[in-house]
Amino acid sequence: EVSKQIRFVTTGSLVPKKNHVFLISIINKLKLIGYDVHLTIIGEGSERQKIEKLIEYHKLEKNVLLTGMSNQVPFYLEQSHIYLHSAYYEPFGLAIIEAMASGLPIVSLDGLGNRKLVKKRLNGFLIAGNDENKFIDAILTLIRNKVLYQSIVDWNRIEAKNFDVSIYVDKLLSIYKKAIDRSITQ
Repeated sequence: EVSKQIRFVTTGSLVPKKNHVFLISIINKLKLIGYDVHLTIIGEGSERQKIEKLIEYHKLEKNVLLTGMSNQVPFYLEQSHIYLHSAYYEPFGLAIIEAMASGLPIVSLDGLGNRKLVKKRLNGFLIAGNDENKFIDAILTLIRNKVLYQSIVDWNRIEAKNFDVSIYVDKLLSIYKKAIDRSITQ
C-alpha cells in the first residue's frame, strides 16, 4: 500500500507519564500489518531500560531509535512525517508546538493540557484514553489521505506562529508598561 518509509518522532523524558511504552506497541502493530515505520524517541529518563527491553522483545531495533538527550531536535523533526505524543498527562505541550512549527501533523493521546493545541483534522488527532486502535486509525488516515496530510502541514506552520514566545514577551512587556505608567500617573 505505502512503499516509502514512514518516519515518526516524539520528544520527552522517558518517564511513566510520557507513556513511551504505548508508542512501542503502536510501532510494532504498524510493522506487523506491513508498514515500513521508524520512530525516533528524543529524551532520557528512568524508563529507558524498560523501553529498550520492549524494543528488543518486539525485534524493533531497526525501527526505533532512542537518541537520549539531544540538541538536534529541529533536525529530527525535519526528518519526520508525523509527530506522536503519548503522554497521558500533559499540562501544556511545548513539544507539540515545536512539532507544529515544523509542520508535522500531530497524533496525540488526550493529556488534558494539549486539548487547546490539537484540533481534529485541522492539525492532527487527539485520542481519548489509551486506545491503540484509534491511535493507529488516526496515523493511517494521515498516511492514506495526502490532501488531508498536506492541509495539516500547511495549517500547523501558520498556527504555530501564534505560540511564538517573542509574541508573548511583547504582550507581557506591554502589560507591565501600562501598569507602570498607571502607577506613575496616579
